[in-house]
Amino acid sequence: MSLALPKGWEKFEVKNLRFRLLCRAAKLVRHAGQTILKLSHGYAHFSVFERARWTVLSPLAAGCG
Repeated sequence: MSLALPKGWEKFEVKNLRFRLLCRAAKLVRHAGQTILKLSHGYAHFSVFERARWTVLSPLAAGCG
């Protein structure tokens, strides 16, 4: 998990990471058979979220998962 997070974030537990990255700034919306995670405009940790998301999803997109 440390590869996907910036230095200093490794110490956080899953519950704290979920709160920092999602609970304060996101809403899960279901529409037309799709589930969408909507982030607020003023989301302070957007770059952290994006880097972690792409680090996790990149191997899956390449067919490695």
